[in-house]
Amino acid sequence: MRPRKPAAEPKAHIQGVLAASGSREEIVDVIMQMAVYAGFPVALNCLVAAKEAFAERSQRGKASCQLKGVMLASGAASRS
Repeated sequence: MRPRKPAAEPKAHIQGVLAASGSREEIVDVIMQMAVYAGFPVALNCLVAAKEAFAERSQRGKASCQLKGVMLASGAASRS
């Protein structure tokens, strides 16, 4: 049985934690702890939301690095 697509709310909260310098390990630990209280189906949905948020953040990081590389290669960073 596959977990269903998670609601947008957990993903938004996870993105907020990442933006506030929270680590992936901390997020997964919290989700595993809440599984006992909220139930395993909810925890699985949150893990899927976390996976999506982690993927989006790493894609944004790669795009940001590529953009900086283009700026540096064009000499835009060295201009005053």
